[in-house]
Amino acid sequence: MSDDDPFEFPPEERDAGRNEGRARRDEGMKRAADHSPTEKEILYEVAKGIARYSAKTGKPFQADDIWRVSGLTVREGRVLGPVMRDLRRAGLAAPTGKLSKGYRPQNHVRPQELWKGLP
Repeated sequence: MSDDDPFEFPPEERDAGRNEGRARRDEGMKRAADHSPTEKEILYEVAKGIARYSAKTGKPFQADDIWRVSGLTVREGRVLGPVMRDLRRAGLAAPTGKLSKGYRPQNHVRPQELWKGLP
């Protein structure tokens, strides 16, 4: 660093700082991932809550409701398929045989299965 410019760093010092910063970032992200629930686990817990609410109120629900309540934005939207399968296998929800238009923009208002929570 020169006396004339307090923001001028020698390239090797700048690069060493960046490398250490990257290493700390990567380690922190790894620790967070190792101790964080997966997207599927979060969606399953949200879906169970919605299914319980549906069982109490008699109101049907669709996949878009689970996405909205979860607040997640995931790269792979198909992760919800196994969640719904697991709800069905656990006896917590069942399809109604009816369809309703989705409301999330990325779904282009396509029809979605309506589900009901089971007591």
